[in-house]
Amino acid sequence: MVRLMRASYGDSYEQRWLYDPVAIGERVSDGTMVSAVATDAGTIVGHLSIDLASAQDKVGESAHATVDPSERGRYIFERLKTFLAAQARDEGLLGLYSEATAAHPFSQAGNLALGAHEMGYLLGYIPSGVSYSDIETGEKSHRLSVAIMYLKTNDEPGREVHVPEAFADTVTSIYSNAGLSRDVGSAAATPTGDTRMTVEPHPDHNEILLRLWSIGPDAAEVVGERLSRAIDEGVDCVHLGLPLDPETVALGDRFADLGFFFGCVVPEFRPDGDALRLQYLNGVDPHPHDIATASDFGRALLERILADAPSPEGS
Repeated sequence: MVRLMRASYGDSYEQRWLYDPVAIGERVSDGTMVSAVATDAGTIVGHLSIDLASAQDKVGESAHATVDPSERGRYIFERLKTFLAAQARDEGLLGLYSEATAAHPFSQAGNLALGAHEMGYLLGYIPSGVSYSDIETGEKSHRLSVAIMYLKTNDEPGREVHVPEAFADTVTSIYSNAGLSRDVGSAAATPTGDTRMTVEPHPDHNEILLRLWSIGPDAAEVVGERLSRAIDEGVDCVHLGLPLDPETVALGDRFADLGFFFGCVVPEFRPDGDALRLQYLNGVDPHPHDIATASDFGRALLERILADAPSPEGS
């Protein structure tokens, strides 16, 4: 596996534990990573996994897709994903989401061919210097973007979701394109409870994820304080995970005033339903002309997101 990572990415892959056989083995042993590999004469030439945070997860992440450069063109990724999708279906998972690089269209196209759909784009998500052997020439000197893809593996429950008005049309189009059973509304409710937020730092990405699990009247202030700290610390990307409920609708404008804009929506990502992810770029130029898409819908969705993204300072 480590040999495969180096063949595909050199030493540039941002999740450094994938170069450590012990760390890989621990994740496989505890069930948080279910791996499928392709081999040729006993040598691993392809890898794909389902990553789970807990046994209660309703969706998994299709992650760490890697194919040896000498084996590309043999549809190894598609075969691995088909195999893991069947495994997810048998295990009762509702779907698999994945982060497909937007440095080129091939990963997105491979997902689309298997029935996945675009759920959004996270701009400037991948640190500069990550390279893709035999796909790109040289390393990029700026951060790269990813498409969030979702592959349905079992029928999802029908849900009523509430989306801030600024994002309602975008979210409605995503659900419609993916064929998901959702009734999108924009009813607002004044938050009355306590704000509960967790902070997940991802130093390998120089990014943090703020997750609001419950929204109180002070939620925008709590998020704003943590955002200011992240800015002072030089964090490049701050992501904000929100429930799709009336309290989120009530504070949607407040989060936008802080500089957050639409990123993606992931079905059944939370215990109580779908998750909305907003994004904040700390002076990061997303280099929109370098972002590749693989479908007309993906291009239109990306253009909506770019239109809402604040201009980087100094541009």
